Amino acid sequence: MPTDWRNSHKHPCADCGKACGPDARRCKSCAGKLVHPRTRPVVCCVECGVQIDGRSERCRPCFRRYLKATHGACGEKSAQWKGGRCMVGGYVYLRLASHPKCNSSHLIAEHRVVWEKETGRQIPDGWVVHHINGVKTDNRFANLYAMPGKNHSSGMLMKALRKRLRAVEAELKTAQSQAALSL
Repeated sequence: MPTDWRNSHKHPCADCGKACGPDARRCKSCAGKLVHPRTRPVVCCVECGVQIDGRSERCRPCFRRYLKATHGACGEKSAQWKGGRCMVGGYVYLRLASHPKCNSSHLIAEHRVVWEKETGRQIPDGWVVHHINGVKTDNRFANLYAMPGKNHSSGMLMKALRKRLRAVEAELKTAQSQAALSL
């Protein structure tokens, strides 16, 4: 097919009248517009009263101020604030900029904070805090066990888990015997 065919079969844009391709109803500038400006109702900005088209309730400068006031706020001022808690990789993280081992986003894993608070000391470098029951969101101190990272995947973890299991079984046995005595 000759290249002249595409040029010879151009027709006017349905909105503005400019020439557009044979398979297009609108030119490129009008194609992005969902509704032709002449068919949009004219309304006034709810903030300043300037006339605008009916797509928005605010003019562009007022909309930017609105976004900055409502969505641009950070931290506790944000409408999305959830007390500084968020989920990352299944773990609960806290936003603590003051913590010495927080990451660049000022986040630290909640289980690390709980372990440090309960023991009264910081977790040594290279150590990990393991969830004994495997549930990443169960950050009770009784469910946490700190150990050197190099031993995390070795038999030391199993030894620690067995020790903790024996302690929990002893607590359960004591609780059962006290319950039997109170009957």
